Amino acid sequence: MTCFENYIVNSINSGKVPIKCPYCHKKDINEIYIKDSLIQNQKEELIEKFDKFNMNYFIMQHPDDISCCPTPGCNYFFVYEEGDDQFICPLCDNEYCLNYKTIWHEGKTCEEYKNGIIANNEKKLDDLFYKFVKGSKFKQCPYCKHWVEKNEGCNHIACKCGNHFCYNCGEKINDNIYGHLCGDEYENEEEIGF
Repeated sequence: MTCFENYIVNSINSGKVPIKCPYCHKKDINEIYIKDSLIQNQKEELIEKFDKFNMNYFIMQHPDDISCCPTPGCNYFFVYEEGDDQFICPLCDNEYCLNYKTIWHEGKTCEEYKNGIIANNEKKLDDLFYKFVKGSKFKQCPYCKHWVEKNEGCNHIACKCGNHFCYNCGEKINDNIYGHLCGDEYENEEEIGF
């Protein structure tokens, strides 16, 4: 093999596609010449490798036009047309939703599937939040359901909604906001001036 033919073989084995001219490093070497060289040097196994690298390079250059099957190891490529939401691969027979890049959501439209994902994520976040507030110093306003954390002071809470409630027992306080005594904060009324 000539030095140039070795260059082609080494470029393919290294995955350097397209193969550029070794002199100017700007122009691509013609594919026909590359394949003829491989056939003459009995390197037919490299032709398949070369074609695969070329196809992958082409797909990378045209991501909006060509897609590949999401199944790992499947080499099926196809032209994606807008509006094609469901894809059944003719090679591996797997079915996918192209909108959400997931396994096909049988029995649900893409919108129903999306709403389900959002609802599941919101439920997970809610569960995490309730797990966080359980056992901590958070209480919920009985009027507006806003969560409140008391850092210091008495159990009388003036919520941002304008209503008042007892932090200790959660009871609504309507008219006499200082008439509700709860917990041990008013055990010794003489000390606080009553």
